[in-house]
Amino acid sequence: MSYKRYYTRFKSVLLMLIAVFVFVSGQRMLQNEPVDTLGIDTFWVVHDVGVNVPDESLLWQPGQKVGAGMVRKSASFKMVFSGLNEIPHISVTPAYLDLVEVAYFDQSGKLIKRQVKGSKADLQASGTYYDIDQLVFDVPKDSSTARIKVVAKGNLNVALTYPTTEQLISKHTLGLVIKILVFFVIFLVVCTALVAGFWLKQTLLLVFGLHQFLWFLLLIMASNIGPSVWPHLSHTNGLLLGVTSIILVVTGACFHWVLLRNMLVIRWLSGVVGFVVLASVANLVVYLFVDQKSALISSASTTGLLAFGLVLFVPRRATVDKFQGLIFKKISGPYAFVMLLVVLAAFSRLGFGAGLQTNALYGFALVTGMVLGQVLWVRTTILQRRQLKMASKAVRLSLANDKLSRDLAEQAALLSMLSHEIKTPLTTLSFCTDDSPQQEQIDTQLAHIRNVVDKVELMGSLSTDFESFEAVYLIDLIQNQWHESSMTVVEDHLIKVTSSGNINFVGNKLALEVIVNYLLSNARKYATNDTVLVTVDGGSTEHAPVLVQVQNECEKLSPLSVNLLTDKYYRAPNVMGVRGTGLGLWIVNNLCTANGYVLSLHLQDKVFTATVRLKR
Repeated sequence: MSYKRYYTRFKSVLLMLIAVFVFVSGQRMLQNEPVDTLGIDTFWVVHDVGVNVPDESLLWQPGQKVGAGMVRKSASFKMVFSGLNEIPHISVTPAYLDLVEVAYFDQSGKLIKRQVKGSKADLQASGTYYDIDQLVFDVPKDSSTARIKVVAKGNLNVALTYPTTEQLISKHTLGLVIKILVFFVIFLVVCTALVAGFWLKQTLLLVFGLHQFLWFLLLIMASNIGPSVWPHLSHTNGLLLGVTSIILVVTGACFHWVLLRNMLVIRWLSGVVGFVVLASVANLVVYLFVDQKSALISSASTTGLLAFGLVLFVPRRATVDKFQGLIFKKISGPYAFVMLLVVLAAFSRLGFGAGLQTNALYGFALVTGMVLGQVLWVRTTILQRRQLKMASKAVRLSLANDKLSRDLAEQAALLSMLSHEIKTPLTTLSFCTDDSPQQEQIDTQLAHIRNVVDKVELMGSLSTDFESFEAVYLIDLIQNQWHESSMTVVEDHLIKVTSSGNINFVGNKLALEVIVNYLLSNARKYATNDTVLVTVDGGSTEHAPVLVQVQNECEKLSPLSVNLLTDKYYRAPNVMGVRGTGLGLWIVNNLCTANGYVLSLHLQDKVFTATVRLKR
């Protein structure tokens, strides 16, 4: 009977090896699945973003698939159609790519048609009905060659196929049915966990339900279902996909912490989970305000290391007591299996292995949801049996009331602390640094902090605190706001203000002060020349609109970034290293919309122009 002892001991190891084999084999099959080229010669190359690789370059490689992982590069494809082109569609996967630009050319090299899709596309192309898990492009019949450029902030694993219309309809219908079934199962798990958590008053089930709900949202966004129905939601879909994937790490870490802390003696568990949560919060801040690619790479690394640590160290820990040891014995195998899947998925996103494909994402989510659900079911069943022998209901109620009282006291203390945490120290620091040798530097830093606080407060009062109607002297207002902006922007620039026509204006002075202040502050911070040009044009008639233009030269600003500057928290790649929140132009755009003004941004050569059209 000794073989049973050895089997029990190495059961988890055997399960891990089977999981590795199944996962890697499945990924390899998906990666190496043959594609019917239909007589199309297709070549690909991975290159730096913004670089055009010549057709005669030796870097081009034959094939329809690119698996580069999370790299700071983009991919390009070139295709040559043989003879009479009868290819109706080109399908690009996955659907959550940032930007896919397809250009078709005739035999003489003349551009026939260009289509752009993706989460950061300026104009979503028509025909998005089939864009679920893929981006479908219609091929003009008279096209001879095509070029495809792909940009991805996430995993640069791109595959091309050439389906017929019948194949597209069949695949779309069948795939949609399977995806709906997967969504239904996961949503059922979410509802069951949340209802059971409230009914049984178990934090673990509530955390698990929240974690699976984020999985549900992530799958919907990765499937591109929203933009396939409402193309104008593509920008939101791309941003939320990254945010959700990072927050998913937080909920996952919390779930495993709640699951393991009362079962095993792991002194480092709380510290590690706390570090993962802080790292994920930092990744979220970096994703929203600094660099999306770095945040996603860091998030995938954090996930992989956490899951690997749980697989490697958790089975070796001692249990809290005999009863908890019984629970862990029942769930250790499935738990290790799921954690190993997480390790493989995380590192495949970084470019190790075949790469996690979109189709595998459904299976991965379904397996993790069902296996973790089984883990919770076993644990909950055993705990329910134990609770029948626990103390009376009155004792539990007393403990719950004590915990509620402590939570309320902590909440009151937190609210009291937050109300003074920001403004009180600023006032104290400003008072204490009077006559200090470094007073000028300290005042500059305090001004930056006040500016951020003011922006945050301003975000919540755009629709209520900006209601005024009075005569506005635009030249004086511009000069005053230029002086005001010098309090938070230390760059030494000159301003040149010119005016023409009738610039008398009656309108919302308070809103205009904020609008002009942010436009001038941005120009001072990001201008690469010495002078900021401000032009006020009142037109030739009494009722003509007044145009206020702010111009400055800038470097490395792309037209794609200009269209995103009014998005909340967006910062263009050319402002790396310059302090900012990504809220200024968003606030300006909202104030203009609320008051009937029109904000337009334009980039020509290296000159950036922000124009506010004031209707009299």
